[in-house]
Amino acid sequence: MDAVHEVEFVDLRRGFMDATSPPPFHLNNFEAYMVIACGDSVPVNDTVAQLEEYWLNAATVSQFSDLVSSSRVLCAGYKIHRQSPVGAKNTSVPLLLVGNTLDPATARAGALKTSKAFPGSVVLTQDSVGHTSTVAPSLCTYGHFRAYFVNGTLPAPATVCPVDGELFPAGASGNPTLERRLPSGEEEELLAAGWEISRVMRGMVPRRAL
Repeated sequence: MDAVHEVEFVDLRRGFMDATSPPPFHLNNFEAYMVIACGDSVPVNDTVAQLEEYWLNAATVSQFSDLVSSSRVLCAGYKIHRQSPVGAKNTSVPLLLVGNTLDPATARAGALKTSKAFPGSVVLTQDSVGHTSTVAPSLCTYGHFRAYFVNGTLPAPATVCPVDGELFPAGASGNPTLERRLPSGEEEELLAAGWEISRVMRGMVPRRAL
């Protein structure tokens, strides 16, 4: 990198990391992301060969692995870390985890791995494309959320919820038969709220991660 491009790179990087600029304030969560990502990760002291091995392994999990693998490099030398190992033999209430069938950033395999660290937890799969279950509204998913937060009821293991809207719709396919249905009078309101959450989340998450 020559001196000119080095200065340009530093200026660009400063723009990403500076949260003290005067109004109008432009939301950029890069600093918060790095604190959470690096603080939650294990200490990183990899050699170049180990970083390459990590990158190649991540590519076997997701074709979008480059979105998150770069954090491994950025977290090298970070000094504050969580307690290890992650998990708990007992939680006050069994955990409900959610994973999409095709999430480019946090693969369902990660939810299944996390579940093993928390005995009694259940992974609910939402059959949707995109990052997190908020990308597509699902009355089935909302029904399980309600049962969990109101009564502490978990879905049956291996439950898969269809969606009532898609990030990339293939065309009109009708309303799927839902495994769980809320009273019909509430469905329209729930779906409207789900679409609004999806709209807001799409504005917060980088487009390439959706």
